Amino acid sequence: MGMGEPFLNYDATIEAARTINAENGLGIGARRITISTSGIPDGIRAFTRIPQQFRLALSLNASDDETRSKLMPVNRIHPLKEVMAAIRAYTDARGKRVTFEYVLVDGVNNRDKDVKLLTALLRRIPCKLNLIPLSPFPGCEFKAPSAQSVDAFARKLWPLVPAVTVRRSKGASILAGCGQLAGTADS
Repeated sequence: MGMGEPFLNYDATIEAARTINAENGLGIGARRITISTSGIPDGIRAFTRIPQQFRLALSLNASDDETRSKLMPVNRIHPLKEVMAAIRAYTDARGKRVTFEYVLVDGVNNRDKDVKLLTALLRRIPCKLNLIPLSPFPGCEFKAPSAQSVDAFARKLWPLVPAVTVRRSKGASILAGCGQLAGTADS
């Protein structure tokens, strides 16, 4: 995660995952390997057809197109309806749950209306929702929600969503927190 969109380099991504999984590679079990995508429907559909039991995660981050496009410009090319259709096809064909990664941004995607939209969007999809409080960085226009706000949001979602977890990020002080892709240049 955080190294580019794997489904825009699909063949190399799958080959790398197979090598990591192989006995003469690293021998890591397929169910311990997760491919995380921002939502490339053709990649998700291709991933559905491979025989390996790799897991799938989607960086969701919003439950409506307007908000998701603001947070993730890829949504302008692949809107939620298209992405979620590919996700539903994946879960129907594979019988596997999907992990949805959801970076919480204060006042942007953690409102009461987001709870309603998110539960409707994920209805009848076997999934785990992984809530990740934003790790802001210098120059970031967004604000992280308080710990109390994160916990309240999670409580409103569960049990409406089958599994809800909150990821407690470490490394934000050195610009290496979950969901935090930023760096500084020394002059």
